[in-house]
Amino acid sequence: MKKRQIAGLGLMAAAVAIGFWGYQEAQSLSAQMGRAIGASMPKEVALAYAASVLAMLSGLWLTIKS
Repeated sequence: MKKRQIAGLGLMAAAVAIGFWGYQEAQSLSAQMGRAIGASMPKEVALAYAASVLAMLSGLWLTIKS
């Protein structure tokens, strides 16, 4: 395996972990209470989802392109 493929796999693993953390944060009590009063998704959750997508796409690109 090339170094780029290993880096890509690492990025994809990090993307899964960040996405899972974002999901856990979205299911927290404070997020649920915010939604109950009509608030939108917490900023941290949106950033975690965006970072997860970017890391996954970067990881896929590094893995496939190598």
